[in-house]
Amino acid sequence: MHEFKLVSDVLKEVLNRSEGKRVEVVRLRVGENCHAKPDNLDFLFRNASKGTAAESTKLEITIIPGEDLILESIRIED
Repeated sequence: MHEFKLVSDVLKEVLNRSEGKRVEVVRLRVGENCHAKPDNLDFLFRNASKGTAAESTKLEITIIPGEDLILESIRIED
């Protein structure tokens, strides 16, 4: 459930920033102590983004020290 909430918050922010344009790449930095597994985040993001501007987004996840989950960048289609 923790991971679902994280993904929901990230997706909401991504869609707000994209202003309806198709999102190509989302880069996340995930703390090794965040209790969120990259595979689970990817799976949940793919399912949650269906039918949105982020549906075919490539999710790039980098593991970092700490507990944070950081939305590093978003690449939006021109």
